Amino acid sequence: HQVAIVSKYYTTSDTSYIDNTIIDGSNSGHVFTIENLEENISIIGLTIQNGNNGIHIQGIDQQVRTNNIFDNLQIVNNSGYGIWAHYHYLESTLSNSTIANNGSGGCYFKNQVRFNMYNMLIENNSGHGIYNHQTGWYLIYKTIIRDNAGDGINSEYWSYNQIIKTVIEGNNGNGFINRTSYG
Repeated sequence: HQVAIVSKYYTTSDTSYIDNTIIDGSNSGHVFTIENLEENISIIGLTIQNGNNGIHIQGIDQQVRTNNIFDNLQIVNNSGYGIWAHYHYLESTLSNSTIANNGSGGCYFKNQVRFNMYNMLIENNSGHGIYNHQTGWYLIYKTIIRDNAGDGINSEYWSYNQIIKTVIEGNNGNGFINRTSYG
């Protein structure tokens, strides 16, 4: 990958490195900001905490970015979203991670941001577990979305959702709501 930020988990598969490699935002801005970068970004095996958004991704309209991997992360205790992504990040993968206890919600995806999610735990966020707006097609597979203050998944306008072997339970809003969308 062009940009890779990884802990020793990447080479050892020792999960203790995920908990012990902490990137702390100290409550002063986003922990990671990915802005107008090229393709092939990997963030693997870290705890990301105490920022505004844990991972803040901002693209440029009509410039498509693909093949981004976010794997084995703990994205917790951010005042905003665990992940906030906007504009044309397609074919990205979010897997084997926990997104929990974030102030605005778990994930916010808008305008052609397509994250395929595998083996995720999205829980106890103060807003929706996942909010999608104009995201297009995405897959959620073997994921648990529970106990969020808003909807488990809230999809609006032009979202085609494929949700397989996923548990959505105990959210204060709807489990899944899909408004004016395809899917």
